[in-house]
Amino acid sequence: MTIYEKNMQAIREHHVRLHEYLETAQPEQSVEIRYEAAEDEMLYPIVTKGGLEYRLNSKYNPKEASMQYVSQFEKEGSYSVFFLLGFGDGRSIEALAQTLDETMTLIVYEPSVAIFQKTLETFDYTELLKKKNVYLIVESENMLQDYLESGISFNNIRMMRLGILPNYDSIYPKECKHMLETMIYFMNKTKIYRNTIYNFRDEFAAHALSNMYDYLWQTDTHYLKECLAEEDLSDVPAIIVAAGPSLNKNVQELKRAKGKALILVVDAALRAVVNAGITPDLGMTVDARVADRFFEGIDISTFPFVFEAISREEIVKRHTGKHFYDEFPCNMFAKAVIEKKGYVLDDILTGGSISTSAFSLVKALGFKKIVFIGQDLAFTGGQSYNSGLKMDEKENEQHQKKRVIVQVKGNDGTMLDTDYQMDMYRKWIENEILKLPEDITVINATEGGAKIEGAKVMTLKEVIDSCTKEIDFEKLLQEVPLAFSEEERQDIINEIKEEPKRLEEVKENIKKATKVAEQLEQASKDGNVEEQKKLLTEFGNLNEEIQKEPVQDLLLYYNSEIEFSIGDDVLSADLTIPDLCNRAKAWYKGYESAVDRLIADLHEKFIDRL
Repeated sequence: MTIYEKNMQAIREHHVRLHEYLETAQPEQSVEIRYEAAEDEMLYPIVTKGGLEYRLNSKYNPKEASMQYVSQFEKEGSYSVFFLLGFGDGRSIEALAQTLDETMTLIVYEPSVAIFQKTLETFDYTELLKKKNVYLIVESENMLQDYLESGISFNNIRMMRLGILPNYDSIYPKECKHMLETMIYFMNKTKIYRNTIYNFRDEFAAHALSNMYDYLWQTDTHYLKECLAEEDLSDVPAIIVAAGPSLNKNVQELKRAKGKALILVVDAALRAVVNAGITPDLGMTVDARVADRFFEGIDISTFPFVFEAISREEIVKRHTGKHFYDEFPCNMFAKAVIEKKGYVLDDILTGGSISTSAFSLVKALGFKKIVFIGQDLAFTGGQSYNSGLKMDEKENEQHQKKRVIVQVKGNDGTMLDTDYQMDMYRKWIENEILKLPEDITVINATEGGAKIEGAKVMTLKEVIDSCTKEIDFEKLLQEVPLAFSEEERQDIINEIKEEPKRLEEVKENIKKATKVAEQLEQASKDGNVEEQKKLLTEFGNLNEEIQKEPVQDLLLYYNSEIEFSIGDDVLSADLTIPDLCNRAKAWYKGYESAVDRLIADLHEKFIDRL
């Protein structure tokens, strides 16, 4: 077996997704790579691109140069996450990987299949490739997006470290810039997600529990997807109607799309669409604090709706018609459904806005042609929303004064004002487009607003004129079955009615863990090493048991302030055992209170309504 074959076998066994990509990937023709002997007779790589030569390591002592490069990371602590651009000859990657403890993660992005393959032909890296905390990305945009997103969390955001191997910024400047921008995007997204949980914590918990009750008499996107799967959707657009000011231009044209496309209207666009005499096929609202004015003057129960776990409960209760949930309200409910029904819902990713959630939804439902209208993502014509929301000039001006304004390129080539938040949504959509398979087309038929890279620009008239098939979506949606039979519903109700008892058991475990933390603190002060070892094991087991509880997602809402502050402190500081014990006791005290609040809300929002 050759060195390359041994390396590829290790990749096939330990990096399945990378192996699948490399099976069909073609090395770029614009790059040549060769290995030459350095002065110490070790091999080092030279890349030729655009008539210029670049050394990826030292021509004198490659191993020593790699150790020198890695030394910049030697003082990093536990839970650090390293993002490196470039695999090069692999020496720096191997050297850094050898310094990692089990809490650390290394993510490597190599933009060139040619460089990676040549290195695998030259050196045996089977041991490196077996390491569980080393992740490799070669060229694949999908893997880059997914690994960066999964590698960045609010617990480790302050422990992230970036490195670019020598000369990669010269050979691949666009790729370096793209990786940096993608990292910054996901870091910002993580911060926004964290802040959202903290600021909306009370609403999220209340809405999730109330919507769990409602869900039992409604249906979900699993059954909707099953019904749609019986139709050929290859040439049937899903039109996402957003609330931007350009909606005023083509909302009347939308009438012609009825029966030729799925018309999904987000909450802030409902009034403009309904007032134009158009009945949406689906409405959608996900915001926990969605404004009442979005629904003023319209009967939202006359057409189906899509809700999420934390959709505002007052709006859910107001909608007396058929509606679909695109996610389970909480893990406790998900566990019951999976056990009874044996299915899970598709993960509906969100970029932070309702239109990004709508995009993920129609993609999950199987539509191959996704069309945006009203998706300005900018203050087109100086306006914030379409005329359906009737925002007067003073209100519009005040709204924009509160925003952090940036400029973006418009669909017509002009520069437009937008805000930081809308620009994040645009970047999210662009990132998602990059990951789409070739058979899915995204069309921007907004006829104004910001340019969305990767989206085909068309008018709404052109989109509708190209439709060749008709589907009665109104009839189809009404025929989607309810999620639960009476028997299944009652079984789930009986399980959830037992949750307060289980939560009391969770509270007892929290009290036990608090007591162990106190004993551990005392053992540390006494210098009793053996007792510390025993208590640390017991403490770890209890903590793991608590963390595995299905109600953990709900408890996080109630305890988010303590969770975030103590989590940051524990991971970012070198703490003594007494320090850790004090923080653990504060953390558990918060969770004990969270359990009490959850029990009370579970009664109010679910059990007492039965």
